[in-house]
Amino acid sequence: AVAWAQSRGLIASDVGPELFLPRYEQLRSASRYVATLPERSLSAPLHAFWSEHTRTRRGAQLPDWSRYTRGEASEHVVPGDHEAVLCDATVLATVAALLR
Repeated sequence: AVAWAQSRGLIASDVGPELFLPRYEQLRSASRYVATLPERSLSAPLHAFWSEHTRTRRGAQLPDWSRYTRGEASEHVVPGDHEAVLCDATVLATVAALLR
């Protein structure tokens, strides 16, 4: 992932992957935490954004976020790949509207 970002000029070429290890460990820890949540233990709305590419690649392996919340759960599929989800203006506008 670091090499990919460096090849696109998103990260300086002198930044080593070891600098990302603490963040990676945080994400793994968060994933393990979510996996142990009792069903319907959250009251907050959950909104998942997936790229078409990820949804096609993972298919039925995508998490069902609705099982974790008593609030609204929605899923949004964005054309393209993971980068499209992060950069798409429609996604950004949808997230902004959901946070209001």
